[in-house]
Amino acid sequence: MKKRFLSLICLFVTLSIFLCGCYSKYDDLINAIEEGDFPKAESEFAFIKGKIMAEENANSSNGDKTSADSNEASGNEAIKPQVKVIAINTDNFFDYFYIEKKKVPYITDSGKTIMLNLPSYITLKKDYILADSYTDVRTQIAIEFLAEFTYRYCVADENFREVLEVGEPYEFQYDEPEHKTMTISAERTSVYAKGMAGSAIGDRHINHVFENFEILRAIGTLCIVDK
Repeated sequence: MKKRFLSLICLFVTLSIFLCGCYSKYDDLINAIEEGDFPKAESEFAFIKGKIMAEENANSSNGDKTSADSNEASGNEAIKPQVKVIAINTDNFFDYFYIEKKKVPYITDSGKTIMLNLPSYITLKKDYILADSYTDVRTQIAIEFLAEFTYRYCVADENFREVLEVGEPYEFQYDEPEHKTMTISAERTSVYAKGMAGSAIGDRHINHVFENFEILRAIGTLCIVDK
């Protein structure tokens, strides 16, 4: 716990370099650290960092656009497509992304198979294409999520980021849902981006399987091809 607290302090000191002494806007982060509320402090820091990166990316994109305009004016044919840089927030996040669900076989103890529709990926809508390969600016979006899960026997891919099959709920269950943050930088990001929490019991893997996945907050930069 102490190591975690010290890590948060180091992060806060790093952040303070960017804040130029304007601490009043960051009261929630400061209060969370002082109160020892580590999950809240981590969440607040992730979003402040995301906002700083979004502003830096926006400034970089202005430079890229100026360069592209200059090439076009000189009569050179543009090799790279135009890039649109969008500031993402909680209000417009679902204009561009959705929570993709996949049907997963649920095998009961009696051998019956039922298909469950489980949250699997946070996916960019098909109308958009990421433009990261055409610009120095990168898509970087921090989200805060709340996910209800059940401990189940689970068959997953080798990285434990996609559920392939589940069984009956394990006898021991936690009551509280997961409340964490993660970063999106691709067209499809697994809701288990950091791997599925769980443990191996013999040859059986018991894992947290998300049954509901709710995005609470989002902030960052999305770079798409401007069609």
